[in-house]
Amino acid sequence: MSVEAERLLELSRRADWTFPTSSGPPLRPGELEPWAEELLAARGDLAPAATALDRADAAELGANAWRIWMVTRELDNGRAFLAAALDGSGGTPRHRALALYGDGLLAFWTGAYDDSRQANETALALAGEAADDQALTLAHLGLWRSCFGTADYEQAREHAQEALAHAASLSPAMSQAPLHGVGQSMRFMGDLDGAAEFLAESLALNRRIDDAGMVVVELHNLGHVELHRGNLDAARRLFEELGSLGPADDPYGVVMTHLNAGALALAEGDPNQAAAELEAADTSLAESGIELAPDDRFELERLREQLAD
Repeated sequence: MSVEAERLLELSRRADWTFPTSSGPPLRPGELEPWAEELLAARGDLAPAATALDRADAAELGANAWRIWMVTRELDNGRAFLAAALDGSGGTPRHRALALYGDGLLAFWTGAYDDSRQANETALALAGEAADDQALTLAHLGLWRSCFGTADYEQAREHAQEALAHAASLSPAMSQAPLHGVGQSMRFMGDLDGAAEFLAESLALNRRIDDAGMVVVELHNLGHVELHRGNLDAARRLFEELGSLGPADDPYGVVMTHLNAGALALAEGDPNQAAAELEAADTSLAESGIELAPDDRFELERLREQLAD
């Protein structure tokens, strides 16, 4: 075992991720404490370190450090690191479960959905063996994503609820994605009242833990749920607050701004304005080439179908 590998393992033990269940950046923008800066700078050395360590320590390094590639979005490099960390069968069930959850999330974002599901199914078995609430929260959360992505919303809700139950004894941030998952699953099962309750709770939690990105996401999601419930005033307030946070400066945000304005305009009885917003959303999509998330794609198609009637 090299001295550098031991140093990186000790460094990884200092990792304290602000948003540990997030499927996006696990740290606030610009929030890089010394341990994060060191891990970021040394990320090219982490896979060799995992190879140099004994198998138990390698699995622990994988469990502790994989989120650095969610900071950089170098997803394939992150998966290569985890392949080195998980090579063989060594490591505690807890560490292997946490590292496998990471591999499942990275695989999900690269479109390797079968790999993602398999990693999380194995993670769930190991987390159960360890009887560890953090590992169980994350493994169920990973399976929520897999089920939601294949439109198995009832199974998705069950996994999200299990994740939420295991997160209850942990830090508030561990409930972040589980709350979102329950709300989104209920939304697409047609339980709009239940979805509104959980998404509102998710919005409140994200305000408390100061995740500005997820505040934006939940204002958007809850606004559409309120539109579907016929609560135009509530939807308008949510979209207005969303707009007050500043103009969208990324292609996805621009599309969502037009989608939200169009859906609200149609609900308020102005199909011409709704059509103009839909056209603007479609133009932005074509120019950017971005892929919409399933829930946003649903809302865009719903607006298009309503205008075609």
